[in-house]
Amino acid sequence: MTNFNKNISNLPFDITEHIAAYLSTKDLIECLCVSPEWNSIFRPARYRYVNLRYQLYDNFRPSFSIFLKTLEQSVKKSKRRKTVVPDTPRIHELGSSIRDLTMEDGLMSVKTMDKLAALCPNVNKVSFEWQLYPKSKINIKPTTKAFRSPHVFFEHFHPPSLTTLDLTGHLDGIPIVDGYPSFSETVIPALHHVPQLEYLSFGCLMISVTIPQVEEIHSCCPRLKGLKLHCPEGTPRNTNMINSPIDMTTITPALTMEKFHFPKKFWSHPQICELAWFKYIILKYPKLKELHIVSHGSVHIPTEEGGNFDSSSTTANLVLKNHFINLESIKIGFFGGENSTAWPQLLKDIRDITLVDSGMDISSDWIKNSTPSEIIRLNLPKLPNDLNTLRHFESLRHLTLTQDSFDTRTFAYPELPVDTVLESCQALETLAAKDYIITCKQLSLPRDTKDKSLSLLKEMIMDMVIFEDNKVLTHVGERCPNLERLHLNKCDWINTNKTPFIRIHMPQNWLKTVYLREPAIRTTDTRTRSNNFRPKCISTYFSHKVSNSAKVTNYPLYTTIRKRISPCGAVVEGGYANSGSNIESLIDCALNDEGHKDDMPTCFTLDVLGDEYYDFYLTVLCCRGFGGIYYNEARLELDKEENLDYFEKKVILPLF
Repeated sequence: MTNFNKNISNLPFDITEHIAAYLSTKDLIECLCVSPEWNSIFRPARYRYVNLRYQLYDNFRPSFSIFLKTLEQSVKKSKRRKTVVPDTPRIHELGSSIRDLTMEDGLMSVKTMDKLAALCPNVNKVSFEWQLYPKSKINIKPTTKAFRSPHVFFEHFHPPSLTTLDLTGHLDGIPIVDGYPSFSETVIPALHHVPQLEYLSFGCLMISVTIPQVEEIHSCCPRLKGLKLHCPEGTPRNTNMINSPIDMTTITPALTMEKFHFPKKFWSHPQICELAWFKYIILKYPKLKELHIVSHGSVHIPTEEGGNFDSSSTTANLVLKNHFINLESIKIGFFGGENSTAWPQLLKDIRDITLVDSGMDISSDWIKNSTPSEIIRLNLPKLPNDLNTLRHFESLRHLTLTQDSFDTRTFAYPELPVDTVLESCQALETLAAKDYIITCKQLSLPRDTKDKSLSLLKEMIMDMVIFEDNKVLTHVGERCPNLERLHLNKCDWINTNKTPFIRIHMPQNWLKTVYLREPAIRTTDTRTRSNNFRPKCISTYFSHKVSNSAKVTNYPLYTTIRKRISPCGAVVEGGYANSGSNIESLIDCALNDEGHKDDMPTCFTLDVLGDEYYDFYLTVLCCRGFGGIYYNEARLELDKEENLDYFEKKVILPLF
């Protein structure tokens, strides 16, 4: 082991960091426990993603101080070891491993900003949020909160490796009588310090962005590849800047731009801006690969004549692909909720389409008139009138059905026959659905048609759906032998057979990842969601295939945590504060927080993950309040195929 320690110590840090990126959290923690040498080598990998939100306020300042001291001690330890043993490769500092940093304005002084910049020189992504405070509420002391802008922070913190920046401004709820700062006053000065930026996202409900200001963005960041703008829903404060004219002949194309996003709140003044903005997008971004133009209210896509995309428009033959040759993905919708017979022509030859307007009629003619054979990824806001028309999508690999048009009076959701969808889309690999009642016309496959009806589905994501029967997922398992990922988020089961538990019985499938969050059973056969309806969280049993023969295994949660039985099932229990002591002690150990032991009921979420050997481990996430508003989370184990940043960003501080 000594020789092996020496060999791995001689590897450059970039190599060991690359190795650690392929390790699951379980494997990474095991590496930390091998020896002190391995601990010093792999420990920095735990600091790739750091979330410092809320750490800069009075109640959390001790935590932030501990974080800074930990980074400083790492630097001192590295220098001391190099001095004592000159031939030993220098231990990499923890701060140098931080790549993704989430920040928020608070009581950070200029001196602290400089210290943080020195300790974290290799950050390539920063998410920064700030509040638009009234001047009367700000301390005279020069802190990040006092500046009402991110530019002072980035004046001191601008590592050369920074390529991704996410800026979000908030209003603290108190009216600001002295006016709101403009985009040119707040964001543009910050961008002058990061000319190497490649991706920028900006959002603030009180600050509008104009075409000239977008030109300023590209002037500050000439390498920009992606731009997302989240702007006011109502009338911006400075309408003069919105109406300011611009000479389109002076526009220089940004040939590096690949992604441009317009959230639905962007188009606040369709009568003024739509023609200018559309011309600007075409002239400025000819190399776009991804475009989001989601409008709001009665806004329509602008054309040369300013008309709508319908059969009566003289510009109905406009094809976006002709203007954006490299366009691969588009998100479009909320254009007055009207049908547009020209949309199939407009979206011709685009392979990734997301429609977000539930008011449009997704008829069979609409699908046939488009280019369904070319589409590989489709996101629909509602079910087509005839599900059988999905057969025209011969190459469709990913289908997402997000129902956002349920009856607001009864909260009734439409039914989604999952077997019909699988029959219609033979090449489908990923099926995602939200806010549907999942049904199955035929819960078992006839023996003579089993081989012919098999699906290529590998991933199934169900979000806030209602399962009609326990056997629906069993049918999916029979039809989809290649299913590897099952994601169930806040799903309900209708208790039609009076059974006191939810059984996810899929013995044929070698699942690699199973995600269960707050499963619940309905005591009555109700098919609606009501604001005052509180489903009862009950036990959930999961069974899977452990060998060549099917086998059902049911283990209680505490056994799984204590002994890490492999292979094992998962049981989600509780939903109230009197949950098992083993769960609470585990959360205590992970979070070091007593906040969940209050009078509020506590919900627990289990993330059951496994690898190809079917070793299952558990992740416990703690929510406050029934049905849960997250106030803290602990990521204990992670599937090696998952991205670390999804959960790690939500942890207040990484484990030191």
